[in-house]
Amino acid sequence: MCVLVGPDLVYDLANPQYERMVGRTGLVGKPLREALPELPDDAPIVRTLSRVYTSGEPYTAEEYLVPLDVQGDGAVEDHFFKFTAQPMRDASGQVFGVMAVAVDVTGQVRARREVEAARSLLETVVNQMPAGVIVAEAPSGRTLLANERVRTIIGHDPLPTHQIGDFASYTAVHPDGSPFAADEYALTRALGGETVLEEEILYIRPDGARRILSASASPVYDSEGRIIAAVNAFSDVTGRKQTEEQNRQLLVREREARAEAEVANRSKDEFLAMLGHELRNPLAPIVTALQLMQLRGDETLQRERTIIERQVRHLTRLVDDLLDVSRITRGKIDLKREPIEISEIVAKAIEMASPLIEQRQHNLAVDLPRRGLTVEADAIRMAQVVANLLNNAAKYT
Repeated sequence: MCVLVGPDLVYDLANPQYERMVGRTGLVGKPLREALPELPDDAPIVRTLSRVYTSGEPYTAEEYLVPLDVQGDGAVEDHFFKFTAQPMRDASGQVFGVMAVAVDVTGQVRARREVEAARSLLETVVNQMPAGVIVAEAPSGRTLLANERVRTIIGHDPLPTHQIGDFASYTAVHPDGSPFAADEYALTRALGGETVLEEEILYIRPDGARRILSASASPVYDSEGRIIAAVNAFSDVTGRKQTEEQNRQLLVREREARAEAEVANRSKDEFLAMLGHELRNPLAPIVTALQLMQLRGDETLQRERTIIERQVRHLTRLVDDLLDVSRITRGKIDLKREPIEISEIVAKAIEMASPLIEQRQHNLAVDLPRRGLTVEADAIRMAQVVANLLNNAAKYT
Protein backbone atom coordinates (compact mmCIF):
# COMPACT_ATOMS: atom_id res chain seq x y z
CA MET A 1 0.00 0.00 0.00
CA CYS A 2 1.15 3.52 -0.71
CA VAL A 3 -0.14 7.10 -0.50
CA LEU A 4 0.69 9.61 -3.23
CA VAL A 5 -0.04 13.35 -2.71
CA GLY A 6 -0.27 16.40 -4.91
CA PRO A 7 -0.55 16.59 -8.70
CA ASP A 8 3.02 15.24 -9.05
CA LEU A 9 1.99 12.11 -7.13
CA VAL A 10 4.75 12.33 -4.49
CA TYR A 11 5.13 9.33 -2.21
CA ASP A 12 3.88 10.22 1.26
CA LEU A 13 3.76 6.62 2.48
CA ALA A 14 4.94 3.22 1.20
CA ASN A 15 4.78 0.13 3.37
CA PRO A 16 7.45 -2.62 3.24
CA GLN A 17 5.25 -4.96 1.19
CA TYR A 18 4.83 -2.25 -1.44
CA GLU A 19 8.56 -1.57 -1.54
CA ARG A 20 9.27 -5.26 -2.04
CA MET A 21 6.73 -5.37 -4.90
CA VAL A 22 8.39 -2.50 -6.78
CA GLY A 23 11.93 -3.60 -5.82
CA ARG A 24 13.21 -0.44 -4.15
CA THR A 25 13.23 1.52 -0.85
CA GLY A 26 13.37 5.17 0.21
CA LEU A 27 10.36 6.12 -1.86
CA VAL A 28 8.86 8.69 0.55
CA GLY A 29 9.32 12.24 -0.72
CA LYS A 30 9.94 11.22 -4.33
CA PRO A 31 7.49 11.82 -7.19
CA LEU A 32 6.20 8.63 -8.86
CA ARG A 33 8.10 9.22 -12.10
CA GLU A 34 11.36 9.84 -10.25
CA ALA A 35 10.93 6.80 -8.03
CA LEU A 36 10.06 4.55 -10.99
CA PRO A 37 12.12 5.94 -13.90
CA GLU A 38 11.57 2.84 -16.05
CA LEU A 39 7.97 3.88 -16.59
CA PRO A 40 7.48 5.34 -20.10
CA ASP A 41 6.18 8.90 -20.47
CA ASP A 42 2.72 7.72 -21.37
CA ALA A 43 2.62 4.92 -18.78
CA PRO A 44 -1.02 3.92 -18.11
CA ILE A 45 -0.38 3.71 -14.34
CA VAL A 46 0.60 7.38 -14.23
CA ARG A 47 -2.46 8.42 -16.23
CA THR A 48 -4.75 6.26 -14.09
CA LEU A 49 -3.49 7.68 -10.78
CA SER A 50 -3.60 11.25 -12.14
CA ARG A 51 -7.18 10.72 -13.28
CA VAL A 52 -8.20 9.47 -9.81
CA TYR A 53 -6.53 12.54 -8.31
CA THR A 54 -8.18 15.03 -10.67
CA SER A 55 -11.63 13.39 -10.95
CA GLY A 56 -12.02 12.15 -7.40
CA GLU A 57 -13.36 8.84 -8.73
CA PRO A 58 -11.89 5.52 -7.55
CA TYR A 59 -10.41 2.92 -9.90
CA THR A 60 -10.27 -0.88 -9.60
CA ALA A 61 -8.60 -3.51 -11.79
CA GLU A 62 -8.12 -7.28 -11.36
CA GLU A 63 -5.00 -7.59 -13.50
CA TYR A 64 -3.31 -4.23 -14.00
CA LEU A 65 -0.13 -4.28 -16.09
CA VAL A 66 2.86 -2.21 -14.90
CA PRO A 67 6.34 -2.58 -16.51
CA LEU A 68 8.92 -2.56 -13.65
CA ASP A 69 12.63 -3.14 -13.09
CA VAL A 70 12.07 -5.07 -9.86
CA GLN A 71 15.57 -6.62 -9.80
CA GLY A 72 17.30 -3.28 -10.39
CA ASP A 73 19.42 -4.69 -13.22
CA GLY A 74 17.84 -2.66 -15.98
CA ALA A 75 15.63 -5.50 -17.17
CA VAL A 76 12.07 -4.24 -17.34
CA GLU A 77 9.42 -6.96 -17.08
CA ASP A 78 5.65 -6.93 -17.11
CA HIS A 79 4.09 -7.28 -13.67
CA PHE A 80 0.41 -7.64 -12.90
CA PHE A 81 -1.44 -6.33 -9.85
CA LYS A 82 -4.87 -6.57 -8.39
CA PHE A 83 -5.16 -2.83 -7.98
CA THR A 84 -7.39 -0.29 -6.24
CA ALA A 85 -6.86 3.49 -6.25
CA GLN A 86 -8.97 5.63 -3.88
CA PRO A 87 -9.00 9.47 -3.77
CA MET A 88 -8.03 10.99 -0.37
CA ARG A 89 -9.86 14.12 0.70
CA ASP A 90 -9.22 16.77 3.34
CA ALA A 91 -11.72 18.19 5.79
CA SER A 92 -13.16 20.45 3.08
CA GLY A 93 -13.67 17.53 0.70
CA GLN A 94 -10.86 18.46 -1.63
CA VAL A 95 -8.73 15.65 -3.06
CA PHE A 96 -5.16 15.96 -1.84
CA GLY A 97 -3.85 12.56 -2.67
CA VAL A 98 -4.43 8.96 -3.81
CA MET A 99 -4.19 5.77 -1.77
CA ALA A 100 -3.20 2.76 -3.86
CA VAL A 101 -3.59 -0.81 -2.67
CA ALA A 102 -1.96 -3.49 -4.84
CA VAL A 103 -1.52 -7.25 -4.68
CA ASP A 104 1.05 -8.81 -6.98
CA VAL A 105 -0.74 -11.44 -9.12
CA THR A 106 2.02 -11.78 -11.72
CA GLY A 107 2.59 -15.45 -10.95
CA GLN A 108 -1.09 -16.31 -11.32
CA VAL A 109 -1.43 -14.33 -14.54
CA ARG A 110 1.65 -15.91 -16.10
CA ALA A 111 0.52 -19.39 -15.06
CA ARG A 112 -2.94 -18.78 -16.48
CA ARG A 113 -1.52 -17.46 -19.72
CA GLU A 114 0.77 -20.45 -20.02
CA VAL A 115 -2.21 -22.71 -19.53
CA GLU A 116 -4.19 -20.72 -22.09
CA ALA A 117 -1.30 -20.89 -24.57
CA ALA A 118 -0.96 -24.62 -23.99
CA ARG A 119 -4.71 -25.06 -24.42
CA SER A 120 -4.65 -23.00 -27.62
CA LEU A 121 -1.79 -25.13 -28.95
CA LEU A 122 -3.63 -28.29 -27.92
CA GLU A 123 -6.82 -27.12 -29.64
CA THR A 124 -4.86 -26.30 -32.79
CA VAL A 125 -3.24 -29.73 -32.84
CA VAL A 126 -6.46 -31.56 -31.98
CA ASN A 127 -8.41 -29.70 -34.66
CA GLN A 128 -5.91 -30.89 -37.26
CA MET A 129 -6.45 -34.54 -36.32
CA PRO A 130 -8.56 -36.67 -38.68
CA ALA A 131 -10.26 -38.34 -35.71
CA GLY A 132 -12.93 -36.88 -33.47
CA VAL A 133 -11.48 -36.00 -30.05
CA ILE A 134 -13.29 -35.26 -26.79
CA VAL A 135 -11.56 -34.47 -23.48
CA ALA A 136 -13.58 -34.71 -20.27
CA GLU A 137 -12.75 -33.72 -16.70
CA ALA A 138 -12.46 -36.35 -13.98
CA PRO A 139 -14.36 -37.35 -12.01
CA SER A 140 -17.27 -35.11 -13.05
CA GLY A 141 -17.35 -35.94 -16.76
CA ARG A 142 -17.57 -32.27 -17.76
CA THR A 143 -16.54 -31.73 -21.36
CA LEU A 144 -13.34 -29.70 -21.52
CA LEU A 145 -12.46 -29.86 -25.21
CA ALA A 146 -13.85 -31.25 -28.45
CA ASN A 147 -12.50 -30.77 -31.95
CA GLU A 148 -14.35 -29.92 -35.15
CA ARG A 149 -14.22 -33.50 -36.47
CA VAL A 150 -16.70 -34.58 -33.79
CA ARG A 151 -19.58 -32.82 -35.57
CA THR A 152 -18.53 -34.25 -38.95
CA ILE A 153 -18.49 -37.81 -37.62
CA ILE A 154 -21.54 -37.94 -35.34
CA GLY A 155 -23.61 -35.34 -37.19
CA HIS A 156 -24.07 -32.92 -34.28
CA ASP A 157 -22.09 -30.78 -31.84
CA PRO A 158 -20.51 -32.55 -28.88
CA LEU A 159 -22.90 -32.54 -25.94
CA PRO A 160 -22.04 -30.06 -23.12
CA THR A 161 -21.79 -32.75 -20.48
CA HIS A 162 -21.44 -31.73 -16.83
CA GLN A 163 -21.77 -35.14 -15.22
CA ILE A 164 -21.41 -38.80 -16.19
CA GLY A 165 -25.14 -39.25 -16.61
CA ASP A 166 -25.23 -36.66 -19.40
CA PHE A 167 -23.44 -39.11 -21.72
CA ALA A 168 -26.68 -41.10 -21.99
CA SER A 169 -27.86 -38.40 -24.42
CA TYR A 170 -25.44 -39.67 -27.05
CA THR A 171 -27.06 -42.17 -29.41
CA ALA A 172 -24.81 -45.23 -29.63
CA VAL A 173 -26.67 -48.54 -29.71
CA HIS A 174 -25.90 -52.21 -29.14
CA PRO A 175 -26.29 -54.77 -31.96
CA ASP A 176 -29.79 -55.53 -30.64
CA GLY A 177 -30.74 -51.85 -30.94
CA SER A 178 -30.75 -51.05 -27.21
CA PRO A 179 -29.10 -47.70 -26.35
CA PHE A 180 -25.79 -47.40 -24.55
CA ALA A 181 -25.95 -46.53 -20.87
CA ALA A 182 -23.92 -43.49 -19.82
CA ASP A 183 -21.22 -45.60 -18.19
CA GLU A 184 -20.79 -47.87 -21.24
CA TYR A 185 -19.11 -45.27 -23.46
CA ALA A 186 -15.34 -45.52 -23.93
CA LEU A 187 -14.81 -42.01 -22.51
CA THR A 188 -16.79 -42.58 -19.30
CA ARG A 189 -15.02 -45.90 -18.75
CA ALA A 190 -11.67 -44.12 -19.19
CA LEU A 191 -12.73 -41.61 -16.53
CA GLY A 192 -12.95 -44.63 -14.24
CA GLY A 193 -9.40 -45.73 -15.10
CA GLU A 194 -10.02 -48.14 -17.99
CA THR A 195 -8.04 -47.98 -21.24
CA VAL A 196 -10.13 -48.74 -24.33
CA LEU A 197 -8.52 -49.58 -27.69
CA GLU A 198 -10.32 -49.53 -31.06
CA GLU A 199 -13.71 -50.57 -29.78
CA GLU A 200 -16.33 -50.61 -32.52
CA ILE A 201 -19.72 -49.13 -31.74
CA LEU A 202 -22.82 -48.44 -33.82
CA TYR A 203 -23.86 -44.78 -33.71
CA ILE A 204 -27.15 -43.36 -35.01
CA ARG A 205 -26.83 -39.81 -36.34
CA PRO A 206 -29.68 -37.28 -36.13
CA ASP A 207 -30.47 -37.91 -39.82
CA GLY A 208 -30.96 -41.61 -39.06
CA ALA A 209 -27.74 -42.73 -40.71
CA ARG A 210 -26.08 -45.64 -38.92
CA ARG A 211 -22.31 -45.33 -38.70
CA ILE A 212 -19.70 -47.70 -37.32
CA LEU A 213 -17.19 -45.88 -35.11
CA SER A 214 -13.86 -47.14 -33.83
CA ALA A 215 -13.28 -45.57 -30.39
CA SER A 216 -10.22 -45.49 -28.13
CA ALA A 217 -10.01 -43.78 -24.75
CA SER A 218 -7.45 -43.40 -21.99
CA PRO A 219 -7.30 -41.73 -18.57
CA VAL A 220 -4.97 -38.75 -17.94
CA TYR A 221 -3.03 -38.77 -14.66
CA ASP A 222 -1.39 -35.95 -12.68
CA SER A 223 2.07 -36.17 -11.10
CA GLU A 224 0.61 -37.91 -8.07
CA GLY A 225 -1.12 -40.61 -10.12
CA ARG A 226 -4.63 -39.26 -9.78
CA ILE A 227 -6.99 -39.28 -12.76
CA ILE A 228 -7.70 -35.69 -13.73
CA ALA A 229 -9.23 -36.21 -17.17
CA ALA A 230 -9.83 -38.70 -19.98
CA VAL A 231 -9.31 -38.44 -23.73
CA ASN A 232 -11.51 -40.14 -26.29
CA ALA A 233 -10.55 -40.42 -29.99
CA PHE A 234 -12.84 -42.02 -32.54
CA SER A 235 -13.14 -42.33 -36.30
CA ASP A 236 -15.81 -43.41 -38.78
CA VAL A 237 -14.87 -46.84 -40.16
CA THR A 238 -18.19 -47.52 -41.89
CA GLY A 239 -16.65 -47.47 -45.37
CA ARG A 240 -13.83 -49.79 -44.35
CA LYS A 241 -16.23 -52.24 -42.70
CA GLN A 242 -18.47 -52.23 -45.78
CA THR A 243 -15.46 -52.96 -47.98
CA GLU A 244 -14.38 -55.77 -45.67
CA GLU A 245 -17.89 -57.24 -45.80
CA GLN A 246 -17.97 -56.99 -49.59
CA ASN A 247 -14.58 -58.71 -49.77
CA ARG A 248 -15.80 -61.41 -47.39
CA GLN A 249 -18.87 -62.01 -49.53
CA LEU A 250 -16.72 -62.13 -52.68
CA LEU A 251 -14.47 -64.68 -51.01
CA VAL A 252 -17.49 -66.79 -50.01
CA ARG A 253 -18.89 -66.64 -53.55
CA GLU A 254 -15.48 -67.49 -55.01
CA ARG A 255 -15.20 -70.52 -52.72
CA GLU A 256 -18.72 -71.61 -53.60
CA ALA A 257 -17.99 -71.21 -57.32
CA ARG A 258 -14.76 -73.17 -56.95
CA ALA A 259 -16.58 -75.96 -55.12
CA GLU A 260 -19.25 -76.04 -57.84
CA ALA A 261 -16.55 -76.16 -60.52
CA GLU A 262 -14.80 -79.02 -58.74
CA VAL A 263 -18.10 -80.92 -58.54
CA ALA A 264 -18.70 -80.23 -62.24
CA ASN A 265 -15.17 -81.40 -63.11
CA ARG A 266 -15.65 -84.59 -61.12
CA SER A 267 -18.97 -85.19 -62.84
CA LYS A 268 -17.34 -84.58 -66.23
CA ASP A 269 -14.49 -86.96 -65.42
CA GLU A 270 -16.89 -89.63 -64.23
CA PHE A 271 -18.98 -89.16 -67.38
CA LEU A 272 -15.91 -89.43 -69.63
CA ALA A 273 -14.81 -92.60 -67.88
CA MET A 274 -18.28 -94.11 -68.14
CA LEU A 275 -18.60 -93.05 -71.78
CA GLY A 276 -15.21 -94.52 -72.66
CA HIS A 277 -16.06 -97.88 -71.14
CA GLU A 278 -19.51 -97.94 -72.72
CA LEU A 279 -18.06 -97.17 -76.16
CA ARG A 280 -15.31 -99.75 -75.80
CA ASN A 281 -17.71 -102.62 -75.04
CA PRO A 282 -19.30 -102.90 -78.56
CA LEU A 283 -15.93 -102.51 -80.28
CA ALA A 284 -14.57 -105.82 -78.97
CA PRO A 285 -17.13 -108.10 -80.76
CA ILE A 286 -16.74 -106.10 -84.00
CA VAL A 287 -12.98 -106.68 -83.98
CA THR A 288 -13.51 -110.36 -83.14
CA ALA A 289 -15.97 -110.78 -86.04
CA LEU A 290 -13.49 -109.23 -88.47
CA GLN A 291 -10.72 -111.51 -87.25
CA LEU A 292 -12.97 -114.60 -87.68
CA MET A 293 -13.85 -113.54 -91.23
CA GLN A 294 -10.14 -113.22 -92.02
CA LEU A 295 -9.36 -116.67 -90.52
CA ARG A 296 -12.05 -118.29 -92.69
CA GLY A 297 -10.32 -116.97 -95.78
CA ASP A 298 -13.47 -115.36 -97.13
CA GLU A 299 -12.28 -112.94 -99.79
CA THR A 300 -15.71 -111.44 -100.46
CA LEU A 301 -16.07 -107.82 -99.47
CA GLN A 302 -12.35 -107.70 -98.63
CA ARG A 303 -12.07 -104.01 -99.39
CA GLU A 304 -15.08 -103.19 -97.25
CA ARG A 305 -13.74 -105.32 -94.36
CA THR A 306 -10.42 -103.51 -94.58
CA ILE A 307 -12.15 -100.14 -94.30
CA ILE A 308 -14.24 -101.35 -91.37
CA GLU A 309 -11.18 -102.77 -89.62
CA ARG A 310 -9.25 -99.57 -90.12
CA GLN A 311 -12.10 -97.42 -88.81
CA VAL A 312 -12.63 -99.73 -85.84
CA ARG A 313 -8.94 -99.35 -84.96
CA HIS A 314 -9.31 -95.60 -85.29
CA LEU A 315 -12.42 -95.56 -83.13
CA THR A 316 -10.61 -97.74 -80.57
CA ARG A 317 -7.78 -95.22 -80.42
CA LEU A 318 -10.32 -92.42 -79.95
CA VAL A 319 -11.90 -94.29 -77.06
CA ASP A 320 -8.46 -94.91 -75.57
CA ASP A 321 -7.73 -91.19 -75.87
CA LEU A 322 -11.02 -90.42 -74.15
CA LEU A 323 -10.12 -92.78 -71.31
CA ASP A 324 -6.66 -91.20 -71.09
CA VAL A 325 -8.21 -87.72 -70.70
CA SER A 326 -10.35 -89.07 -67.86
CA ARG A 327 -7.34 -90.65 -66.17
CA ILE A 328 -5.18 -87.52 -66.55
CA THR A 329 -7.82 -85.18 -65.08
CA ARG A 330 -8.14 -87.54 -62.10
CA GLY A 331 -4.38 -87.91 -61.78
CA LYS A 332 -4.55 -91.64 -62.46
CA ILE A 333 -2.55 -91.95 -65.68
CA ASP A 334 -0.32 -95.02 -65.60
CA LEU A 335 2.87 -95.05 -67.65
CA LYS A 336 4.36 -98.48 -68.43
CA ARG A 337 8.03 -97.88 -69.15
CA GLU A 338 10.05 -100.52 -70.98
CA PRO A 339 12.98 -100.63 -73.44
CA ILE A 340 11.72 -100.21 -76.99
CA GLU A 341 13.16 -99.31 -80.36
CA ILE A 342 12.14 -95.93 -81.70
CA SER A 343 11.47 -97.58 -85.02
CA GLU A 344 8.70 -99.65 -83.42
CA ILE A 345 7.14 -96.51 -81.92
CA VAL A 346 7.21 -94.77 -85.31
CA ALA A 347 5.74 -97.85 -87.04
CA LYS A 348 2.80 -97.96 -84.62
CA ALA A 349 2.30 -94.21 -85.03
CA ILE A 350 2.28 -94.51 -88.82
CA GLU A 351 -0.29 -97.29 -88.55
CA MET A 352 -2.51 -95.01 -86.43
CA ALA A 353 -2.09 -91.99 -88.70
CA SER A 354 -2.29 -93.82 -92.04
CA PRO A 355 -6.08 -93.36 -92.56
CA LEU A 356 -5.77 -89.57 -92.52
CA ILE A 357 -2.51 -89.62 -94.52
CA GLU A 358 -4.14 -91.79 -97.20
CA GLN A 359 -7.32 -89.71 -97.18
CA ARG A 360 -5.30 -86.55 -97.83
CA GLN A 361 -3.18 -88.41 -100.43
CA HIS A 362 0.11 -87.50 -98.79
CA ASN A 363 3.40 -89.28 -99.34
CA LEU A 364 5.19 -90.19 -96.11
CA ALA A 365 8.93 -90.90 -96.26
CA VAL A 366 10.60 -92.56 -93.23
CA ASP A 367 14.37 -92.57 -92.76
CA LEU A 368 15.01 -94.45 -89.54
CA PRO A 369 17.19 -97.51 -88.67
CA ARG A 370 15.22 -100.55 -87.47
CA ARG A 371 17.69 -101.20 -84.65
CA GLY A 372 20.06 -99.22 -82.47
CA LEU A 373 17.83 -96.43 -81.15
CA THR A 374 16.43 -97.79 -77.91
CA VAL A 375 14.58 -95.70 -75.34
CA GLU A 376 12.84 -96.52 -72.06
CA ALA A 377 9.27 -95.30 -72.46
CA ASP A 378 5.59 -96.23 -72.56
CA ALA A 379 5.29 -97.63 -76.08
CA ILE A 380 1.57 -96.89 -76.44
CA ARG A 381 1.80 -93.32 -75.14
CA MET A 382 4.84 -92.50 -77.28
CA ALA A 383 3.10 -93.94 -80.33
CA GLN A 384 0.12 -91.72 -79.58
CA VAL A 385 2.41 -88.67 -79.34
CA VAL A 386 4.07 -89.37 -82.69
CA ALA A 387 0.70 -90.23 -84.26
CA ASN A 388 -0.68 -86.88 -83.11
CA LEU A 389 2.25 -85.14 -84.78
CA LEU A 390 1.64 -87.07 -88.01
CA ASN A 391 -2.11 -86.39 -87.90
CA ASN A 392 -1.50 -82.68 -87.42
CA ALA A 393 1.00 -82.66 -90.27
CA ALA A 394 -1.45 -84.51 -92.53
CA LYS A 395 -4.34 -82.31 -91.51
CA TYR A 396 -2.63 -78.93 -91.99
CA THR A 397 -0.34 -79.74 -94.97
